[in-house]
Amino acid sequence: KLLNQEKKMDRVDQWISDYAHTIEESLAEQKEWEERCEQAQYELRQISKLIEFKTELLNNPAKISEFKMRMVEKFIDNLNIDIRIFKENWDA
Repeated sequence: KLLNQEKKMDRVDQWISDYAHTIEESLAEQKEWEERCEQAQYELRQISKLIEFKTELLNNPAKISEFKMRMVEKFIDNLNIDIRIFKENWDA
């Protein structure tokens, strides 16, 4: 009878352990998704800034000096890289 109780307790302990492990995995997955969402929000804000800047540039191109144009081109290149990386990470 005592052996039977010990087996039941072992099963309960195993169930508790499995449940705790499931919770830990769920929390880790939730944290990963939160981080991915934060990164996505950041990258989408960058895309929004680029769109605003392009709109301003199209509306008044004379305001932009040659130096600023080079900076804009570099910014656009970097942003395109960021967008590509974002898409790759999001699809992962």
